[in-house]
Amino acid sequence: EARKSCYQQLDCKETECCCKEAFSSKAYCKNKLRFREKCIEVEYINGIYEFICPCFGDLKCTKETSIDSSGKEFIGGIAICLPTHYRPEEMNEQKSYNNEKAVF
Repeated sequence: EARKSCYQQLDCKETECCCKEAFSSKAYCKNKLRFREKCIEVEYINGIYEFICPCFGDLKCTKETSIDSSGKEFIGGIAICLPTHYRPEEMNEQKSYNNEKAVF
């Protein structure tokens, strides 16, 4: 299936965003990031995202919190898409958050 070009967010599905590719002036509809996918704080310029879509729905790009060997909590360097109400202890529960609001 060919990629759909876009000029604004309304050109794409709810599960997608209008996103410009690196080193290109063209923008295409790409999937928004899902639960636990790696993310970055995205730039939104003139109605188009730069390089990568934001997290889907109420997911938020969040630096992951972990516990080190001494029991201290620290924030890791990698950010992932997590629900705003996410708690670190849910890490091992692997909630099926991906498909609560949309099917990818």
